[in-house]
Amino acid sequence: MVRSLKNNLSFIFALVIILGAVGVGAWRAELGQRTSERLQLFEPFTGEEDQGLSEEQLLAQRDRIDELGDEEFEPDLEPVPAESVEPEEEPERDPDDLIQALARLEAAVNEGRYLVPEQDSVAWWVDSALRVDSVNEDALSALARLVDDITALGGGKLPEQDLPGAERTLTILRRVEGDSARIAAVQTVVDSARELQQRLARSESILAEEGLSARQLMRAAAGFQAVLAIDDGNPAATKGIEAVQRRLVDLALAASQDFDFSAAERMVEQARSLQERSRVVNSASAQLMAFRAQSEADLLAQFDSALDTRDVDTARLALDRLRKFLDDSRRLRSLSRKLTNAELYAGYAPGETFTDSLRGGGRGPRMVVIPIGRFLMGSPESEQGRKRSEGPQRELSFPLGFAMGQTEVTVGDYRAFVEATGFVTEVEQTGQSDTYQERSGRLVLRNGVTWKRDYKGSRARATEPVLHVTWNDAAAYANWLAESTSSAYRLPSEAEFEYSLRAGTQTRYWWGDDAPDRVLANLTGADDVSKGKRTWANGFADYGDGFWGTAPVRSYEANPFGLFDIDGNTSEWVADCWHDNYSRAPSGTQPWVNPGCKLRVVRGGSWGSAPEQSRSAYRTGNGVSKGGARVGFRVARDL
Repeated sequence: MVRSLKNNLSFIFALVIILGAVGVGAWRAELGQRTSERLQLFEPFTGEEDQGLSEEQLLAQRDRIDELGDEEFEPDLEPVPAESVEPEEEPERDPDDLIQALARLEAAVNEGRYLVPEQDSVAWWVDSALRVDSVNEDALSALARLVDDITALGGGKLPEQDLPGAERTLTILRRVEGDSARIAAVQTVVDSARELQQRLARSESILAEEGLSARQLMRAAAGFQAVLAIDDGNPAATKGIEAVQRRLVDLALAASQDFDFSAAERMVEQARSLQERSRVVNSASAQLMAFRAQSEADLLAQFDSALDTRDVDTARLALDRLRKFLDDSRRLRSLSRKLTNAELYAGYAPGETFTDSLRGGGRGPRMVVIPIGRFLMGSPESEQGRKRSEGPQRELSFPLGFAMGQTEVTVGDYRAFVEATGFVTEVEQTGQSDTYQERSGRLVLRNGVTWKRDYKGSRARATEPVLHVTWNDAAAYANWLAESTSSAYRLPSEAEFEYSLRAGTQTRYWWGDDAPDRVLANLTGADDVSKGKRTWANGFADYGDGFWGTAPVRSYEANPFGLFDIDGNTSEWVADCWHDNYSRAPSGTQPWVNPGCKLRVVRGGSWGSAPEQSRSAYRTGNGVSKGGARVGFRVARDL
């Protein structure tokens, strides 16, 4: 095509020079007369670049070329009515005539500028030439090359910068051919390119916004991916994918700062799915893994440290952050239990036992943590052996845990108190207390009995529950514990005692409604026999525990809350003043106290209590300065 174009141009240049030498003026006059006959064959060439020649002069040149017999410039077209042609707005064109257009076309072909730059490309100069001569062989040959190059690319492969040139080629084809397979082929390429550009524009428009979510970013990425699916080397789409990846990584790092590692890792994986081999994504993934591991270690240490110092708020904050990314559900449940225990039980667990150090050395009594819960205090009217003082029943709630002495305070426990303080009990001051008399089978006053003696007035062992202490003596021990341990020790309230005794049950006894089916407490059993061969006239049928009188603590089974002897062995002082019933009792679980009251409540059965007196709801009152062989006490502690 290039060789043919050069030959034709050389021939034309030679003719022009010869004709110019003969007489340009006469030739142009003759050419002007012929022009009028061919005006309807061509669209007017009216660009602003044609400032050197008038329209008549240009048309004269066309007819002159026809007269010279150059078939390459002879149009074979039917005249087109002027009113059916819509004028096109065209940019300026440099050449003054067909000769210059063909020359510029040859230069564009030689330099390979087929579609770009738009106003100096083969497409541009083909358009310019064919506007003058619609059947010019060189221009049509260049047009065919353009069509081949465009259609060879296939749908969506046309570079963005080539689109204007391809659209111009399509315009030329429509003007020259009207309707053809080549037009359809080029149209397909152009339409595909336009669609790709629209997709790119939409995605780039989305990406230009600030504060996009991961979902919005992936929507933009979908447009870029659609472009790359057609044109896998599209630079704008590739750049867009990389921009989306960077934005997703930024969001992931921001989420990690809020300890939302699940969201962060999800966004990193979304970024990775867009482009597998990405240094930005791989670096962010490694950074997230390291930060997550360090955060987990730091938060666990913070959690444990907060629990050690009873800082529940800090522990809760650390756990809330751990919940965002810790995948180990078992570990999370364990941490949650620890936090719950910290909130409800000051870091202990329900059923856990502990002792506190005493200021002067040694340990306090062993305590057991009582779980939170609700219960009905008192007995229903239908309960066998019920007393009017046990009602009306009322529902009470324990929203926080507390600790109860696992056993009654022992003689050894009380000795530590007396030795540390020099305390003298009220029984010691009065010089007498009730003791069991084997000969008569009764409790009788005996002189010289103190807390060091057992139920019959003999020397007590250190592991036996302390007896012969008044309510005031018991309260004095609890106050000393509180001061010596810096913990809130006290006598339990009546509600706390019954709740702990029942241990989640509502039956007459914690083990059921009848006599025990196994040995589990120091009770009055029909099978028990004293050294003098005495038996209980009113005891649990078919039951014998092996003791007549008190037994060392922990000799029997603990109840479901882990408390020993709360249902037998000794009855126990509690903090409440005596009231005939619960009609005006407070709504909470605190002790019901009236200043200066002379009677305090005693709860729980003893080694000498009738079965009705060992019921969980049974209660009685005793003077605050009265001790005896069947009453001891245990302590409670706030957590």
